[in-house]
Amino acid sequence: MVKDFGTTTRETKRPRCLLITDINPYFAKGGAGQRTIHLKNAFAEHSKVELLVLDPRVPLKLQEGVAFSGPHHFSEKFPRWMPRSAHRAWRAVRKYDKDTNQRQAVESLISERDIDFVLIRYCYQAMRLLPLEFGVPVVLDIDDRPSHKALEWSRDPYSPFPIRKIMSWWVSRLAQKEAQVFSQVSTSLVANFAEVEDSFVYFPNIPTFFSPPETRWGKRNYFLIVGNFNYTPNRYGVKWFLDEVWPLVREVHPDCQIVIAGAESEVFDTHPGVTGKGFVDNLSEAYAGSCGAIVPIHFGGGSNIKLIEALSHGVPIIATSRCEKAFGPEVAELEITHFANQPQKFARACV
Repeated sequence: MVKDFGTTTRETKRPRCLLITDINPYFAKGGAGQRTIHLKNAFAEHSKVELLVLDPRVPLKLQEGVAFSGPHHFSEKFPRWMPRSAHRAWRAVRKYDKDTNQRQAVESLISERDIDFVLIRYCYQAMRLLPLEFGVPVVLDIDDRPSHKALEWSRDPYSPFPIRKIMSWWVSRLAQKEAQVFSQVSTSLVANFAEVEDSFVYFPNIPTFFSPPETRWGKRNYFLIVGNFNYTPNRYGVKWFLDEVWPLVREVHPDCQIVIAGAESEVFDTHPGVTGKGFVDNLSEAYAGSCGAIVPIHFGGGSNIKLIEALSHGVPIIATSRCEKAFGPEVAELEITHFANQPQKFARACV
């Protein structure tokens, strides 16, 4: 209470938020990190954000709020000497299981730091912490619904048959876990426009900004594909494009080129007319020389930031219908966006 010339005012207390994530909130070189930073900054405008990063490997910086490291989920502790495919399968199945060590870390911080509400990054992270009864309201950033992701994956013809069968079996179990989570949170944020429901709030991955379309195409002679190709949906999407679509494009334009930028993109160099650049620090330069951006994603989580990123540089888009639905009509109705799922239609759009 502050007394001033006979009037009494009450100092407004900024609510204290605990953001729980297993994604590095200071690493912006991938879609998951970009959304985490965007989410943290948005909530920091209205509350005091403190961080609990459930990954002890992440180097934390004490910027706004106080950062704490928490224990790994046990699915991350599978022996690294096992085959990479076995490790991925283990993580895919076990990543949704409860973890009492992580829950204890959350409960301790809520008590110690006088937390007013909790913000959980990712639906799978909320599943690990069930029941979500912490004595304070819980906001969930779904980003993507695991059951939807598994369903899309089970229908992807380019994914290995055993993986498709596992995902098909997993859909109903994930839907049950999701329902349990949704019943225990105050509100949920989604990144995909197509997943908006009555109880969900649309929170875009990045602010949407469109530049006027570029009209000087004289020296633009390559398509651009951007992504982290350690991420399975990106990797399978590019394989589908290079095998099914790219040969049809080169029948019409034999000299056409593709530049692929992002982690592990070098593996695609074996295809004709394709250059894998690896990780690129300045994507603006890459977009400045491209005649169009390819977004060949058939399944996965959230929305594809690479689509909005290309539009912000005034570059035309050729993408799958899944990408169209993620951003709603404001993107789908643009003249420089083209959407198709069939290889022949996708190739015609490129041509």
